[in-house]
Amino acid sequence: MRALLLAGGRGSRLHPLTLRVPRCLIPIQGRPVIHRVLQLLRSVGLTEVVVNTNVLADKVQEALGQGERHGVTLTYSHEHEIRGIGAAILAARPFLENDDFVIINGDVVIDLDLADVLAYHQEQKADVTLVLRPDKGAHTHGPLDFDNDISLSTILGESPDSAGYLSAAGIRVATPRLFDFLGHHDLSLSSTLTRMVKAGCHIEGYVTDSYWADLSTWEKYGHILWELNRGFVPDSPTS
Repeated sequence: MRALLLAGGRGSRLHPLTLRVPRCLIPIQGRPVIHRVLQLLRSVGLTEVVVNTNVLADKVQEALGQGERHGVTLTYSHEHEIRGIGAAILAARPFLENDDFVIINGDVVIDLDLADVLAYHQEQKADVTLVLRPDKGAHTHGPLDFDNDISLSTILGESPDSAGYLSAAGIRVATPRLFDFLGHHDLSLSSTLTRMVKAGCHIEGYVTDSYWADLSTWEKYGHILWELNRGFVPDSPTS
């Protein structure tokens, strides 16, 4: 199994910092947040990782190199345009298409039992497993419904009210079957999952209440630093 690490994006809500520093290289506890993600992957034996880059790609590659310092082997998949997660997956297809793979954001701070997620994905024989988290503010940034007919509550077998309080945690596990539904003209991941569900594919949701934060805004970055000072942010895996 391999992993796709998403390290692109403009990070416009963190300007002016992200005009010169990629969001995934913003420091947490004195080191880039993406280092924590690499340690999480390595802790479950995912040592072959393709890194998707676009904006400030040279800085990402300079910081990470070939991965030796982190106990992983890195390959880079560079896109000149930002076209979303689906495009990043499709661009990395030659690296990913022969086995199940993890897709993970490079700017998340999460205390997740990733081994349990992978075991759940395999036990459920899922085509795609989405890691989800409770979020009472989920309604403010849109529900995880795929379209008017296929909703998250349908997929998870939960009530619409309970599913409405879940948000994506920036981690997905997929089989190569995902590539059969990634359209070259519609690379939206939600549209792709909609097509998969309608075709009878098995989409699972793994709900975790583990610590989670991302570096999408100055407010969130400040909150992470506040929690760090009070010991609320867990240490990243070391093995």
